[in-house]
Amino acid sequence: MNQRWIKKRLGEVCEISSTLVDPRKPEFINLLHIGAGNMISETGDLVDIKTAKEEGLKSGKFLFDRTMVLYSKIRPYLMKVARPDFDGLCSADVYPLSPDTTQLDRDFLFYLLISREFTEYAIEGSSRAGMPKVNRDHLFNFTTYIPPLLEQKRIVVILDEAFEGIDRAIANTEKNLANS
Repeated sequence: MNQRWIKKRLGEVCEISSTLVDPRKPEFINLLHIGAGNMISETGDLVDIKTAKEEGLKSGKFLFDRTMVLYSKIRPYLMKVARPDFDGLCSADVYPLSPDTTQLDRDFLFYLLISREFTEYAIEGSSRAGMPKVNRDHLFNFTTYIPPLLEQKRIVVILDEAFEGIDRAIANTEKNLANS
């Protein structure tokens, strides 16, 4: 970390989109819906995504767009975070986070939210009877050092390449195991 990195609370560099919509309305019924169950831990991958109509959704859902990062507030130790490349709906158990693009790169926010540092912080503030859950105040009080935007973008390129290499290694290992 160098001197140009600035200490910020997450609430200073992003916000939660809180546009609640009725998924049964014609303008929303064909949008894809993401819930915590569609998010694969630690990877950002999404699975089994269906439209609001296909799922028969009835209760209000949050609208998100491709500029946002989705963070599952349920069981933070699972590290369920996604950066969808489409607009859609998400369940109330998912925070649709909009980064302030003058301070925070969307992809950098994604990696920040799956970092061990953030996950440990989220776990500390999520203990409650029943199901562990991160509330909005705790989420936004997370404090870390944020590099300048150009440096964030360079870091993201390095992390994307590293994760792609890991994915290739896993796929090759699984293929080798299947062949043996």
